[in-house]
Amino acid sequence: MTYQFVHIETYARKPKAVKGSADHYNNTVQVFGEARRVPKYSTHVKDPASPHEFGGNLTLAELERKHDKLAASAVETVRKRTGATYSRRLSENAPTLYTEIHSHPATIIELRENQDNCEQKVKNWFSLALSHFRKRMPKGIDWCAVTHVDESHVHFHILAINTPDPKLRANLLHVGKRASTEHIADKDETAPFTIPRPKRSPKPAKPRKPHAAKKATTRQRNEAQYQQDLKIWRQARRRIEEEDAARLAEWRADKAQYLEAARKAYKRRHNKKTAYRVAMEKFQDDYFEHVGKPCGLLRDGPRGQRLSTKEAAARKATAESQQKRERQLKQRQQHIAEQQQALSSAQNRINYVLSLMNEITRRWEKVDRPLSRNEILSIAQSPVVKQLRHQLGDKSAEVKLLKSFLEVMARGVAAVEGSKAGLAREAELAKPVQQPIRSDQSHDDEIEYNEPDFPSPF
Repeated sequence: MTYQFVHIETYARKPKAVKGSADHYNNTVQVFGEARRVPKYSTHVKDPASPHEFGGNLTLAELERKHDKLAASAVETVRKRTGATYSRRLSENAPTLYTEIHSHPATIIELRENQDNCEQKVKNWFSLALSHFRKRMPKGIDWCAVTHVDESHVHFHILAINTPDPKLRANLLHVGKRASTEHIADKDETAPFTIPRPKRSPKPAKPRKPHAAKKATTRQRNEAQYQQDLKIWRQARRRIEEEDAARLAEWRADKAQYLEAARKAYKRRHNKKTAYRVAMEKFQDDYFEHVGKPCGLLRDGPRGQRLSTKEAAARKATAESQQKRERQLKQRQQHIAEQQQALSSAQNRINYVLSLMNEITRRWEKVDRPLSRNEILSIAQSPVVKQLRHQLGDKSAEVKLLKSFLEVMARGVAAVEGSKAGLAREAELAKPVQQPIRSDQSHDDEIEYNEPDFPSPF
């Protein structure tokens, strides 16, 4: 069991650099070209093959022509700050093409070598994924589905354009970007509350300068009193300003701390990235319930690093080289294991035959007479020997060994029986003959001995 993989993205007509790559760009022309396996946009594939189109209301070529025509003729209305509006052509930075990539854990090699087992699973996965796509998409869109068989795993692409929308906004088909846009439109625009600025303390009024008196002594006394009152006023004013400055500094520190916490809380409540992530997680969960789980796929995988096409191709080449070395090593190990297994199997078979021969010997060793032909034939035709011959074959070394063993026993019985016949014949010849011996018969004639014909147990 392995994990599901589905990736959705939107593209604009203007080339955009792929994040993390210095020389790789994506746009609608590149996406259509890669789907059609144009050599310029298929450098990541070793042997590009023609795509197979199997779904949608338009072919891939028709969809591309319609997209280019609608994007070139689309007009958007822009509103100025003054409230006035004007029309202009659709910006090339606007995403107008929506795509999906669905990948299955089965490889192309597995599908070709094991069609009976894999083909039905892949067809079921295709059907569920396309059904789930049609349920998610709004009515009226134009789309097509293509699959490629020139890469490692079974996968297919879905390309769609939002035809009912005058601006062809592909972001409205993307669940994550649509949730982010709706969040920005619906979020609370009220700024976070702040700590009120402290009010300054009232300052004492400045002493008035005394009027000029007629007498000089009076003027001196009034001036001295004024200077003393002015000094007291300045001290009081300085003390109040210092107190106000201290309260203001404390307020600024509290305000900075409060606003920092308020901004973080505000971002948590009104962060478009959070809305995007939540919507995408919900999309993956929904895809798992309708496609992944019925196909026996896991919800989460290794969460690997996302790479550009060129970076993925480079790493893939390195992985293929390493995989080739590992495959060769595995083949050598498998060959050694097969040889060891064959040797072990041959040893087990020999041990079995030897144990069978030992059992035959043990069974008949207590019999104090030679075995008869019928007894040896009964051993050769026993169920155990028949099963051995059926499993190993008459030409196997083990059966030949058992055959030789029984034939040796058979020859031994034949020799014993032949010896008995020879002794009996000698006894007959040793008896006195009443008839006269003919002149043509010699006493030196040798006794003719013919070994009895004993059929082979096999």
